[in-house]
Amino acid sequence: MAPRLRIAILYPGEMGTVLGGELAAAGHEITTYVGERGARTRQSAKAAGFAMAESLAAALRGADLIVSLVPPGQAVAAAKAIGATRRA
Repeated sequence: MAPRLRIAILYPGEMGTVLGGELAAAGHEITTYVGERGARTRQSAKAAGFAMAESLAAALRGADLIVSLVPPGQAVAAAKAIGATRRA
């Protein structure tokens, strides 16, 4: 059996919620930060088994894998935000 991973899925919309749900069902711990997201995203992520972090840094802390699902135009800003938390 594969080891249990702690996976941070950032900015989970419909695709990220489905992916995280499948990974959670496979036994992995899924974390996210949805502070700037809407109520629908929060509800979907919780229903899929995501653990809700209080900040981006907390969502990334201890993650074995980070999955960032953003539109191409937001990729650089997302990478910078992730990088800033990793350097802190």
